[in-house]
Amino acid sequence: MRKSSILIVIVAILILGTAVYFSLAQKQPNRQSSAPKIAVSIFPLGDIARQIAGEEVEIVTILPRGASPHTYSPSPSDLVKMQGSKTLLIIGQGLDDWAANLASDLPGSQVISMDKDIELLQPPEGILIGEEEEGEEGADPHYWLSAKNGKQIARNISEALVQVAPDKADIFQANLSQFENKMDALDAEIKGLFASKANKKIVTHHDAWQYFTRDYGLDWIGSVVPSPGKNLTPQQLATLQKLIVDNGITTIFIEPQLDPQLSSTLAEDLKLKLVTLDPAGSAEDTKTYDDLLKLNAERIAATLQ
Repeated sequence: MRKSSILIVIVAILILGTAVYFSLAQKQPNRQSSAPKIAVSIFPLGDIARQIAGEEVEIVTILPRGASPHTYSPSPSDLVKMQGSKTLLIIGQGLDDWAANLASDLPGSQVISMDKDIELLQPPEGILIGEEEEGEEGADPHYWLSAKNGKQIARNISEALVQVAPDKADIFQANLSQFENKMDALDAEIKGLFASKANKKIVTHHDAWQYFTRDYGLDWIGSVVPSPGKNLTPQQLATLQKLIVDNGITTIFIEPQLDPQLSSTLAEDLKLKLVTLDPAGSAEDTKTYDDLLKLNAERIAATLQ
């Protein structure tokens, strides 16, 4: 009799525990799904959106950290990740067409490029100074590498967020104002890093830094790889080597998302240093968009005299 009573109590506890578990499991998805959802193509957009949205909108970033937006091939899991989002924010200008193609498989989704009201620069006419070469189609897509442009991207994101959560417009505006103030302070800080540098000439692995060099008074000499998958001709490489020597270049800036083999060979031949810049925000110490700009600026400034 005593054993039967104990068994009944154990069964009752198990039933009660199971009921509580399923009750909590059912409530958790409801809390998560209560916020509207927006997808973005790359980390810089995702973090700016996160700072403007706060907890009012769920932000999902498609590109994995460490991947290059130039060469990324999306997988079915990326489409699953986007489920529930009716809006996709992209850089545009050919950089993340793969994300826009994904969105076309989601009925009723809209794709919004964040380049509205941004002064877009055209790709350089020549890979190297003094050379003429037909530029790539479209504008230079790396416009997020500028605190000034970061402010405009944030305004564009705020407009997109209001579309999906109009009742939260005041929150988005307050967060936007705070973000703009941070960008103004960061812009001034970065300018200060380069103010006393006499030689502001740089060579990069690929030409992602046109907006950055424009804003901060740097002089881009050339790149080892004009664009991912495209190499310099032997004549262009010889010209670049001469420019490096003539301009007192000591460093080639590589990127973690791209194969540095050609830059490594050139650096070894000319006794140059290799320093990593991270335009897409792959590094573990890049927690925010602010970090992305500041860390890259500090790494460039540390190599200049």
